[in-house]
This record gives sequence, C-alpha cells and structure tokens, in this order.
Amino acid sequence: MGSREPFLSAIFFFFLLLFCLGCKCIASELHLHTTQTAVLKVDASPQHARQIPDTLFGIFFEEINHAGAGGIWAELVSNRGFEAGGPHTPSNIDPWSIIGDDSSIFVATDRTSCFSRNTVALRMEVLCDNCPAGGVGIYNPGFWGMNIEDGKTYNLVMYVKSPETVELTVSLTSSDGSQNLASSTIPVSGASNWTKLEQKLVAKGTNRTSRLQITTTKKGVVWFDQVSLMSADTYKCMIPLKSSWAFSTASNISFTHSGTWFSHRTNIYDVGLKTTILEIPWYELYFPIENQVLDICTYMSDVSGIIDLISIQTIVGGCFVEGEWLRNAFRWRESIGPWEERPGHFGDVWHYWTDDGLGYYEFLQVPV
Repeated sequence: MGSREPFLSAIFFFFLLLFCLGCKCIASELHLHTTQTAVLKVDASPQHARQIPDTLFGIFFEEINHAGAGGIWAELVSNRGFEAGGPHTPSNIDPWSIIGDDSSIFVATDRTSCFSRNTVALRMEVLCDNCPAGGVGIYNPGFWGMNIEDGKTYNLVMYVKSPETVELTVSLTSSDGSQNLASSTIPVSGASNWTKLEQKLVAKGTNRTSRLQITTTKKGVVWFDQVSLMSADTYKCMIPLKSSWAFSTASNISFTHSGTWFSHRTNIYDVGLKTTILEIPWYELYFPIENQVLDICTYMSDVSGIIDLISIQTIVGGCFVEGEWLRNAFRWRESIGPWEERPGHFGDVWHYWTDDGLGYYEFLQVPV
C-alpha cells in the first residue's frame, strides 16, 4: 500500500501540470485574439472597375396588398363572381351588401351558375309588395371605393336569370347612395336560362369612393353572376391608361436589383406614375410553375422617379405563387381563357381572394 501512494501522487501532479499548461495556452490564444489587428486594403482604381450590366436592374410584380386586384387591374368590382368563399355554399359574398332591410330583401348563394368552373351564384329575393321608390337590391363598393370620374364611360357586364320579367336599375352612386353619378334601366325577360347583359354607364360627376348598385321595385327572385365593371379608358380592357388609373387603394410596387427587392407603397391619387403600363417593354416574363422564361425586350423608362432604367420584368412572383399550402398555389393555366370560367383562388399567404382576371393572358398582351 505504501509503495502505491508515491505513484498515484506522481500521476495526479502530472495531470495537474497538463491542466495548468492547457489553461495557459487558452489564455494566450484569447489574449492574442483580443489584441490582434487586421488590415483590409481595397483597390478601387478605375482600371479594376467593372460596369454594372443593365440586366441587373428590374421590376418585380407580386399580387400583394392588392397590387393587381384593386391595383393595376382595371376591374372595379370586388368578388365579381361571388366565389370568395370557394366553391361551396354558403359562400363569402363580401364586400357585396344589400339595399333595404331583412323585411324587403333576402340574399343567399347557391350552385346554379351557368359556368361549370364557377358554380356559385347570388340569389336575390325581393319580398316587398310596395317597395321604396328607389327600389331594393345589392351594391358593391369595389376595393375600398370605386374611382368614378366625370365624363368617363364604364362598361358593365353581368349574367342574370329570372323566372319572371323584371326591370333592373344599375347605378353608380356615392358610397352612401345619395349622389347618383350614372344610371340605366335594363329589362330582363323571364326565362329559365341565364342572360348576359351589357350596359354602358357615362358618369356625370366624380367620386373617388363610389359604388355599383343594382336595384328593382318588383317582387320576385333574380339570380346574378359574374358582375363586372371596367372603365372604357383602358388598354385592351385590362389596365387603366390615365395617371389616376381608377386606383382606390395603396399599391405595392416592388423593384429588384441583383436579387434584392424593395417595396414602394404609393397612393396613386397622390403620386401618379410618370409613364403608363404601355411604355413598359417586358424583358423577362417568368412562368414559375413550368419554369419557362420568355425574353421579350429590354428597357423601361422612369417610374415615379424611383428607377431610371429597368430591363427585367418578373411576374407573377413572390409568395403569391407557391401559397402557404400547395392547394392555394397560383396555377397559370387557370388564369387564361374566358374570364367568366377562371376559377380564381384564395391567396393564403396574403389572405385575400383573387378571381385571376389579371392572369398570364393579360400579361402577355402588354408588350403587343
């Protein structure tokens, strides 16, 4: 036992020495790191400079904050097909609302539309025998109010069905209905089939927060679907041409440079675009689902003083494309063809419904 104690003591002191040496080394390293100085030399002489290619500058468009629906898209009616709640009933008809009270009118959605891909329609039942002089009905305020301008013509298209003959009055009014900017009466023949109605409305006044209303004074039932209102002063019935653009809300425009995107929120009433969409020569049109790229042309001139030279266009981009869930992803094939047959979809990333009326077909028309 006595012979092992010196041996164990020697081992203990040996490991203690190693521990002390290790701590000294670590302390030395930490001391070096805290006192070491690094020098970085940058040679910015002209002979080493490289010109930034024009193709690094571009504009990025995403359906976000209603930049498309309620923004550059000329459609003034929000939820024109009553499909915002999806294909099931009862559907979400917001922002549609009634003119009258529960004792005079009742509205509900059903699946009786004539469009196979958009089966939801709005059923309006007028209950009053002696309706008010102005009638009862429904109205749509658009995207936070419709920008109706004096002297301009607005094209109304809607699909209607009624078992009995009825007269409908379509009007553009102020947000509370007190100011009548344009009005017309349309007769609807009693039939079991849907009828497409078209009417031009010429505004006799300006109101930035107007609404579209459809009324009648006759008791009965009328179905509505795909109610559209656009200014006649648009490019290919797509994008408003003037600087006021019929914007009714702030828009989100995103500019890209070398993969970084910047957002510029602008209220179109205060800051008009110095060039119209017609002056945008599209350089790159990106199909995100199919990963196809079309090179079209190269430059875009000054936009609202933000970018002087833009040569790349990317649409439709951002999180709107993939969606939070795959079932809500943007499908470009479903954004072409007749607008009444486009199913639309709920953008679950930015939490609002789009009918995809502003689709790839419309974007492809811009460079023409």
